[in-house]
Amino acid sequence: MADAALTTSPVRACRTRRVVLPDGERTWTVVDREHRVVEAVEQYLEYLRMLGRSPNTVKSYARALALWWEFLTVYDLAWDRVTVEDFGRFLGWLRTGDSPAVVSIERRPARFSEGTVALRVQAVCSLYRYHHYNGVEAASRLYERVFSRGR
Repeated sequence: MADAALTTSPVRACRTRRVVLPDGERTWTVVDREHRVVEAVEQYLEYLRMLGRSPNTVKSYARALALWWEFLTVYDLAWDRVTVEDFGRFLGWLRTGDSPAVVSIERRPARFSEGTVALRVQAVCSLYRYHHYNGVEAASRLYERVFSRGR
Protein backbone atom coordinates (compact mmCIF):
# COMPACT_ATOMS: atom_id res chain seq x y z
CA MET A 1 0.00 0.00 0.00
CA ALA A 2 1.29 3.48 -0.85
CA ASP A 3 2.29 5.90 1.85
CA ALA A 4 -0.50 8.48 1.90
CA ALA A 5 2.01 11.28 2.44
CA LEU A 6 3.67 10.46 -0.88
CA THR A 7 0.67 10.34 -3.14
CA THR A 8 -0.76 13.39 -4.83
CA SER A 9 -3.26 14.85 -2.40
CA PRO A 10 -5.25 18.02 -1.79
CA VAL A 11 -2.50 19.12 0.62
CA ARG A 12 0.14 19.80 -1.98
CA ALA A 13 3.84 20.27 -1.39
CA CYS A 14 3.84 23.29 -3.69
CA ARG A 15 1.13 25.38 -5.25
CA THR A 16 0.56 28.49 -7.26
CA ARG A 17 -0.56 31.68 -5.59
CA ARG A 18 -1.97 34.80 -7.10
CA VAL A 19 -0.12 37.86 -5.83
CA VAL A 20 -0.32 41.61 -6.28
CA LEU A 21 3.00 43.30 -7.03
CA PRO A 22 3.91 46.71 -5.57
CA ASP A 23 2.87 48.43 -8.82
CA GLY A 24 -0.60 46.85 -8.55
CA GLU A 25 -0.01 44.22 -11.24
CA ARG A 26 -1.62 40.87 -10.49
CA THR A 27 0.50 37.83 -11.23
CA TRP A 28 1.35 34.32 -10.05
CA THR A 29 4.10 32.70 -8.04
CA VAL A 30 4.88 29.29 -6.53
CA VAL A 31 4.96 28.67 -2.80
CA ASP A 32 6.09 25.64 -0.84
CA ARG A 33 4.24 23.78 1.92
CA GLU A 34 5.26 26.47 4.44
CA HIS A 35 3.89 29.17 2.10
CA ARG A 36 7.38 30.48 1.27
CA VAL A 37 8.08 31.64 -2.26
CA VAL A 38 10.20 29.13 -4.19
CA GLU A 39 13.08 31.44 -5.06
CA ALA A 40 14.45 29.65 -8.13
CA VAL A 41 10.97 29.68 -9.67
CA GLU A 42 10.26 33.28 -8.70
CA GLN A 43 13.48 34.46 -10.33
CA TYR A 44 12.39 32.82 -13.56
CA LEU A 45 8.79 34.06 -13.36
CA GLU A 46 10.10 37.60 -12.77
CA TYR A 47 12.20 37.21 -15.90
CA LEU A 48 9.04 36.27 -17.83
CA ARG A 49 7.28 39.34 -16.43
CA MET A 50 10.19 41.56 -17.43
CA LEU A 51 10.00 40.14 -20.96
CA GLY A 52 6.36 41.23 -21.03
CA ARG A 53 4.88 37.74 -21.21
CA SER A 54 1.14 37.66 -20.72
CA PRO A 55 -0.29 37.00 -17.26
CA ASN A 56 -1.78 33.77 -18.63
CA THR A 57 1.67 32.58 -19.72
CA VAL A 58 3.11 33.37 -16.29
CA LYS A 59 0.18 31.53 -14.67
CA SER A 60 0.63 28.48 -16.92
CA TYR A 61 4.37 28.33 -16.24
CA ALA A 62 3.80 28.80 -12.51
CA ARG A 63 1.36 25.87 -12.47
CA ALA A 64 3.82 23.68 -14.37
CA LEU A 65 6.70 24.62 -12.09
CA ALA A 66 4.58 24.00 -8.99
CA LEU A 67 4.08 20.46 -10.29
CA TRP A 68 7.84 20.13 -10.85
CA TRP A 69 8.53 21.29 -7.28
CA GLU A 70 5.85 18.97 -5.95
CA PHE A 71 7.56 16.09 -7.78
CA LEU A 72 10.93 17.14 -6.34
CA THR A 73 9.39 17.16 -2.85
CA VAL A 74 7.70 13.76 -3.27
CA TYR A 75 10.96 12.20 -4.48
CA ASP A 76 13.09 14.18 -1.98
CA LEU A 77 15.21 15.81 -4.70
CA ALA A 78 16.97 19.17 -4.81
CA TRP A 79 16.12 21.20 -7.93
CA ASP A 80 19.78 21.86 -8.64
CA ARG A 81 20.86 18.22 -8.26
CA VAL A 82 18.41 16.36 -10.48
CA THR A 83 19.58 13.85 -13.04
CA VAL A 84 18.35 12.78 -16.45
CA GLU A 85 16.76 9.75 -14.77
CA ASP A 86 14.92 12.01 -12.35
CA PHE A 87 13.53 13.99 -15.25
CA GLY A 88 12.34 10.75 -16.86
CA ARG A 89 10.55 9.83 -13.62
CA PHE A 90 8.91 13.27 -13.71
CA LEU A 91 7.43 12.48 -17.13
CA GLY A 92 5.97 9.24 -15.79
CA TRP A 93 4.72 11.01 -12.66
CA LEU A 94 3.02 13.68 -14.75
CA ARG A 95 1.24 11.01 -16.73
CA THR A 96 0.16 8.83 -13.79
CA GLY A 97 0.52 10.78 -10.55
CA ASP A 98 1.93 7.65 -8.91
CA SER A 99 4.20 8.11 -5.91
CA PRO A 100 7.63 6.46 -5.72
CA ALA A 101 6.13 3.55 -3.79
CA VAL A 102 3.42 2.80 -6.38
CA VAL A 103 3.63 0.99 -9.68
CA SER A 104 0.28 0.63 -11.37
CA ILE A 105 -0.33 -2.48 -13.44
CA GLU A 106 -3.82 -1.62 -14.62
CA ARG A 107 -4.70 0.75 -17.41
CA ARG A 108 -6.35 3.95 -16.34
CA PRO A 109 -6.99 7.39 -17.77
CA ALA A 110 -4.00 9.65 -18.16
CA ARG A 111 -3.55 12.32 -15.51
CA PHE A 112 -2.88 14.95 -18.19
CA SER A 113 -3.15 14.92 -21.96
CA GLU A 114 0.10 14.58 -23.88
CA GLY A 115 -0.28 18.21 -24.97
CA THR A 116 -0.48 19.32 -21.35
CA VAL A 117 2.52 17.15 -20.44
CA ALA A 118 4.45 18.82 -23.28
CA LEU A 119 3.55 22.28 -21.95
CA ARG A 120 4.64 21.32 -18.43
CA VAL A 121 7.93 19.96 -19.76
CA GLN A 122 8.47 23.13 -21.78
CA ALA A 123 8.11 25.24 -18.63
CA VAL A 124 10.63 23.10 -16.74
CA CYS A 125 13.04 23.22 -19.70
CA SER A 126 12.72 27.00 -19.84
CA LEU A 127 13.41 27.32 -16.11
CA TYR A 128 16.62 25.31 -16.46
CA ARG A 129 17.63 27.21 -19.60
CA TYR A 130 17.18 30.49 -17.70
CA HIS A 131 19.31 29.28 -14.77
CA HIS A 132 21.84 27.74 -17.20
CA TYR A 133 22.36 31.15 -18.81
CA ASN A 134 22.65 32.70 -15.35
CA GLY A 135 25.49 30.45 -14.26
CA VAL A 136 23.82 27.82 -12.06
CA GLU A 137 26.16 24.89 -12.67
CA ALA A 138 23.67 22.12 -11.91
CA ALA A 139 21.10 23.74 -14.19
CA SER A 140 23.73 23.85 -16.93
CA ARG A 141 24.52 20.16 -16.46
CA LEU A 142 20.87 19.11 -16.76
CA TYR A 143 20.10 21.61 -19.51
CA GLU A 144 23.00 20.39 -21.63
CA ARG A 145 22.20 16.69 -21.09
CA VAL A 146 18.45 16.77 -21.53
CA PHE A 147 17.07 19.95 -22.93
CA SER A 148 19.59 21.08 -25.53
CA ARG A 149 19.68 17.82 -27.50
CA GLY A 150 18.56 18.25 -31.04
CA ARG A 151 18.99 22.02 -31.02
